[in-house]
Amino acid sequence: MFLTKQGKLTKKCPSCKQNFLKNKGSACLKSCPEKQLEKTHHKALSKIVAYCLPKEKITIECPTNLSAKHFKLKGWGWTNDIVKIITIPWYTLRSKQEFFDTAVHEIGHLIAYQKKFSSRLQKILQTWHNLEIKQETTPSEENYQTLIKYLLRHEKEIELYLTESEKDKGGHWYQEWYLEYKKLFQKLLKSPYVKYAYGQTKPQDYFFKN
Repeated sequence: MFLTKQGKLTKKCPSCKQNFLKNKGSACLKSCPEKQLEKTHHKALSKIVAYCLPKEKITIECPTNLSAKHFKLKGWGWTNDIVKIITIPWYTLRSKQEFFDTAVHEIGHLIAYQKKFSSRLQKILQTWHNLEIKQETTPSEENYQTLIKYLLRHEKEIELYLTESEKDKGGHWYQEWYLEYKKLFQKLLKSPYVKYAYGQTKPQDYFFKN
């Protein structure tokens, strides 16, 4: 599914009228304006992330096979703070209304996470994440026992992270995330990347008051 400029779902690309292929992505023509905008924003995203986090190794993912209706489940973008992955799907890259704000929103999550939790806790969480992935991809009794032992050893630290994330709406803390988001928004408005704001001059309120 594609998105129209009004935010409605449609089976064909609003510009070139090509279909969206299930589990594969759009079959848009190379000359499609929507496809060209997607490519432009994809390149810009890497530069914006590097500009905001110059010393960080961040993985950027822009999946092209997700149906646009996926945004109703997970939003315009999402972040795995623990392993520093920012995901901005293709349909967000095609949106002048959502691209800039979503990029700032997700970068703000990474900065907020690093400020809220100590480097020691971040390392514990990353090891926990890696052990879970290992068990999921190559399940075995040994991997399972290793994961359980690690969870028991660091139960308090992991519980702290889970409690905070749940309590503060999945990482949307006011002091950490929202203020970082607003700072980044203003910083980018004074940067060469302001052109990608397409006239947006104010950060969103979300559930906070400016």
